[in-house]
Amino acid sequence: MFFSILSSILQFLSFPPAELNYLALVALVPLFVFLCRETSTKRIIAGVLIYRAVFLLLVGAYIPDPLLLFFELLFFLPFISLVILLKRYPVKAPVFLFVIALAYMLSETFVARFAPLPSFVVLSGLPLAATPFIYLAKWGGVYATSVFSVFINTVFSSIFIAFQSKNRKKILFFFITVAVIFLLGVRFEKLLKPIDNNADKSIHLAVISTGEAYDDGSKIDITKEGAQVKLDNFIDKTLGDVAQKLGEYQPDLIILPEHFIDLLLLNDVNAEAREKFGIINAGTILSHYQSFAKARHSAILVSLRTYDIDHRKRQSAILIDKDGNLSAISDKYYLTVGSETWPFGKWIPFYWKYSLRFLPPETKEEAFIALSPTGQYAPAEKPFSPISFGGITIGTLLCSEGHYPLAYQELMGKGADIFISTSNNTWVSFAGDQYKKETLWLRQMYAVSTGKLIIIAGKNDLAGIIYPDGTFEGMSPQTTDSLVLFTKDIRL
Repeated sequence: MFFSILSSILQFLSFPPAELNYLALVALVPLFVFLCRETSTKRIIAGVLIYRAVFLLLVGAYIPDPLLLFFELLFFLPFISLVILLKRYPVKAPVFLFVIALAYMLSETFVARFAPLPSFVVLSGLPLAATPFIYLAKWGGVYATSVFSVFINTVFSSIFIAFQSKNRKKILFFFITVAVIFLLGVRFEKLLKPIDNNADKSIHLAVISTGEAYDDGSKIDITKEGAQVKLDNFIDKTLGDVAQKLGEYQPDLIILPEHFIDLLLLNDVNAEAREKFGIINAGTILSHYQSFAKARHSAILVSLRTYDIDHRKRQSAILIDKDGNLSAISDKYYLTVGSETWPFGKWIPFYWKYSLRFLPPETKEEAFIALSPTGQYAPAEKPFSPISFGGITIGTLLCSEGHYPLAYQELMGKGADIFISTSNNTWVSFAGDQYKKETLWLRQMYAVSTGKLIIIAGKNDLAGIIYPDGTFEGMSPQTTDSLVLFTKDIRL
């Protein structure tokens, strides 16, 4: 079992906060060697489950949910079954290692896509985002770096076993293989770095993100007398703070984080929103945004919860043009299990029920979507609808939607020139910096794989831009920050 736990620790150290990235290329060696040597079925089962559980609890410390851990382990049972099956036959070590490496890659990619929450941020190749090997993402995103990582781990596992058997020819062969791969890796940057093609489209961007000190208005009790005046004053003050941050800068597009003003105002109709998009809520918020866009003579991309005439609740990104008109909408398609959709009816885990008593009254009803009086969210009727702005096609990715490779592929297929990824990370109460770095690495992979810019705006998230070569330019809000502003003039 020591080897299993050692793999967990080594793999964790390749992730934030330690960021010993190259350990990703050897972290699985103890596990693979253990599986190659071990003959006891019970120890194989225990070893794999312990490895996976310890790794996930360390790397995903920001969301230590037993139910999610259960599904992550459940999806690894076919991998365990294959290892046990292989043990029944006289398979040579190199063949055994190759087969279990392939099975491991299939298992972790399947889990990343089909677990209740997307877990692409814990794929074995993610730490390579901070190394020259990020350019492998050109051939398949984080999947490509994970295949590479597992392959190198397999080679090192073979070297370890060859050392024990004192097979010098095999040792020399494997060492030469690793050396060639690393030398090629150093060249990846020059081979794959995108070249500026004298782009003729330009856009002046202002990206707003928020820190922990920011007040999103969610504590305003809209049922009390005088609440409308209080709400209007709050929104005016908040947008005034944005205007103060902007100063004399005149952006073409202002990007606000998801749920910048976080109130689900039902029966609050904006006539234009109802006519164009069928939305019957958030009228006050949208009207203030429209006035702000018109006053600043800048378009605004906002993300908020919407409610339509058919009583379907959605997460939506809405573009307001510089004249204050509602220009376009794109709804979220990939919904987050737990906070937006729930496949288990009214049943929730007992520890969720227990945690309700510690939540403030204003958030208790909406804390778990299974208990929400306004029901679960509905996915977009038209998935991955890009937004046109000034001759540029924008692909919007709302919160966890930015984790899915397919979302980028679909938007690319519809002509997206850039991606805008907005988020609301206020749910992260522990290891927030770790989560931000992991999601940054994942976004960097996607920027390289698509060859497009990715702009980031979020609550408790980064504000900035990721270039097609994977480099990030921007800032991270500090604990005491309310608003942070990142501005950039980009050419496309």
